Amino acid sequence: MVIQFAKEKNMGQNFYRVIQIERTFSFSVGGAQEVYNWLCENGCLDLINSYGSGFADVAVDKLEEMLEDVAIANIDIEKNIREDIAWAKRKKLEYLTYEVF
Repeated sequence: MVIQFAKEKNMGQNFYRVIQIERTFSFSVGGAQEVYNWLCENGCLDLINSYGSGFADVAVDKLEEMLEDVAIANIDIEKNIREDIAWAKRKKLEYLTYEVF
């Protein structure tokens, strides 16, 4: 996902208005409860609202740690997570932002 922002400064904190969001599907945890549980237990989904929606910034090293810790039953989900990690490293990103719904 690519998020484009317009930057405005306010009271010492920066606020960013979202101008555009480009979505690229990564994975669904519907077939991999173990992935969702690990992300929750490790604080990766703390900002998700009570309806299970929101944005989650997940550190690339956390995703790598998850792949070491969790035996993901669905091979497609594991493959997609590995592709996300590779994409982030190519872009020199420390975090991936996921829109969760």
